[in-house]
Amino acid sequence: MNMPKKPNSQDNQLNAALKIIKKIETISTDGEYIYRGEPKDIGKVSSSLYREFEQRGAVEFDMELIQTDMIDEVKQYLYKRNDLDILAELQHYGGKTNLIDFTNNHLIALFFACYGALGEDGRVIVQKTAMIKDWLLRPKNPRHRVSAQEIVFVQPPKGFIEPDKSQIVTVPANLKQTLLQHLRTEHNISTETMLNDLYSFIRKQEIHRDAYIEYYSGLTLQKIGSEADTIEKKEAAFAKAIEYYTKAITLKPDFLKSYRNRGIIYARMDDVDSAIEDFNTVIQLDPNYSDVYYHRGVAYLIKEDVDKSIDDFNTAIELNPPHGVVYVSRGLLFLIKGDFDQSIKDFSMAIELDPELFGAYHNRAFAYAGKGEVDLAIHDFTKAIELNPDEPETYFARGNAHAKIDDHDSAIQDYDKVIGLDPKAGAAYNSRGIAYAAKGDDERAIQDFGKTIELDPEEDAAYRNRGIAYVNKGDYDSAIQDFSKAIELNPEEGAAYINRGNAYADKGDHDSAIQDYSKVIELDPEDGTAYNSRGIAYAVKGDHDRAIQDFGKTIELDPEKGAAYHNRGLAYADKGDHDSAIQDFGKVIELDPEEGAAYHNRGLSYFKIGDYESTVQDFSKLIELNPEDDEAFCCRGESWMHLQEWEKAKSDLTTAKNMGYDIIESFQNDYENVEDFEQKKNIKLPADIAAMLTPPQQSQ
Repeated sequence: MNMPKKPNSQDNQLNAALKIIKKIETISTDGEYIYRGEPKDIGKVSSSLYREFEQRGAVEFDMELIQTDMIDEVKQYLYKRNDLDILAELQHYGGKTNLIDFTNNHLIALFFACYGALGEDGRVIVQKTAMIKDWLLRPKNPRHRVSAQEIVFVQPPKGFIEPDKSQIVTVPANLKQTLLQHLRTEHNISTETMLNDLYSFIRKQEIHRDAYIEYYSGLTLQKIGSEADTIEKKEAAFAKAIEYYTKAITLKPDFLKSYRNRGIIYARMDDVDSAIEDFNTVIQLDPNYSDVYYHRGVAYLIKEDVDKSIDDFNTAIELNPPHGVVYVSRGLLFLIKGDFDQSIKDFSMAIELDPELFGAYHNRAFAYAGKGEVDLAIHDFTKAIELNPDEPETYFARGNAHAKIDDHDSAIQDYDKVIGLDPKAGAAYNSRGIAYAAKGDDERAIQDFGKTIELDPEEDAAYRNRGIAYVNKGDYDSAIQDFSKAIELNPEEGAAYINRGNAYADKGDHDSAIQDYSKVIELDPEDGTAYNSRGIAYAVKGDHDRAIQDFGKTIELDPEKGAAYHNRGLAYADKGDHDSAIQDFGKVIELDPEEGAAYHNRGLSYFKIGDYESTVQDFSKLIELNPEDDEAFCCRGESWMHLQEWEKAKSDLTTAKNMGYDIIESFQNDYENVEDFEQKKNIKLPADIAAMLTPPQQSQ
């Protein structure tokens, strides 16, 4: 939609305005001059009496005779000593005379050239007094307004003067407002100082009446736009409101409320620069208008100029401290900047000022969540819901907070509420699906992700999430189909490739998995997870060198990633490089002394290189961590055998057997039978242990 536009930046406007002043001053440097300002070009520089006759179509008339007769008639009503006083009095009250108002002050003339008809160019007539010296009249006892305006009357015999065109300075319409602001702030020239008597008030009252009619018409349309149920209706109402406010400003250039409201509409229509210019105008005219600093702060926030926004909110608070909404707005900015403590202070102050302020609780909850204080966040979301039980966003946020602390049942209840309030809230279905998946209810999760996709077929995250749920169910083909769709929608998103690669790996298609992991690495060469996953795929394929290389890259990117050391240790062990394997498993244990698998695998590598004392130590630690680990007892038992600690060996093997572990199969993974062990190790097993390790059919 085409919205009314404002002039360019204020700096450029002011520079152009100052050039107008400079031009007037330059013209009037070679003598004495007087000046007249007119808000629009009305043709001849003429008296009101002349214009009256001209408009009526009179061709032949004697201006001096007409004025003389008029003065004689007026004398019976006024006790004035001379004709000039009579004419000045008539002029003052709006009577038609042959006097033309000029002023000794070029800035005052410029004020009248700008005051009114803001949509049209004005003009300043720069008149050299020597050329009309016989027509000049200077009141001896001027009224307030005549004195304030430094008026000099010109009484031309024909009712008009014809200045040289080079002595007429045009004032562009788009500079009028800037000039009025400059004259007010720098020279104390304004409606209050120039129109300072009763008659001026009466004249201003008519203008103000019309201005207020336009203002309240704009206010009505602004309210209609705010309550409109469609974008089209809103835009139409707002556009009309801007027209009314602009008319009000034209009639009354210092109408602060009109600028303010027009600025608010500009901001709501995303014409933020025009909004800021209107707010700047108000602040220039009234630097203490706290409410406008707030609205300008909001406009800067829309422009993502956080620092300027905070400055404006600070000023609004300084000018009007008990202003809860401003504290909320400033707190929101601190929240955006990640300064959770300062944002909480502002939201808390807003609550202190207004305990029923929904936005303060709602946003403070996000700040608490940002600090990891989820319980406090949930408390504030709950209070916000009490104040506004029909706001789905708050239920959604509280649901996310519940999910963060793994209270998935409460999260699901909140997402249910969101969907009840807004059945088309795709994000709520998606989040509820994640909560169901976390509870292991993959069927419901798949249904919710499907609903998300139905509402928004372009939502790639929903396809990814549904794909993960299919993986959990073992339906790898459906999972791969969903991950492929997610990739189609967002081919630069690495997560979908990772997910699809994992599904291919689970399905046993490691070549396809490697392709997907390689794509992730192409997209992000710093993605350690992709290197680790590709390393696992290479290891399963028996390509241990590439696997070790990928695990090494993972470790380079994240030296604290224990899983990568563990995986590389397994690859080294599969290659027969048990010394390197032992080093990697040792690093895992250093990072996590409670990681049982690392003790198990290091124990096996120690066993392979014949370091049975170290094997015993690792499996002893594993048994300490998990006394129910039957394999650990078996492995330690076999190690005791190599150390010829027969009672300890028999005890551990018996324990493993009683726990249901097949100790014979485990023994035969290393030796064909008892005789093979005895021959290779040159150790004679006790009969009872030999019997334990001999299959029943052989012992009979």
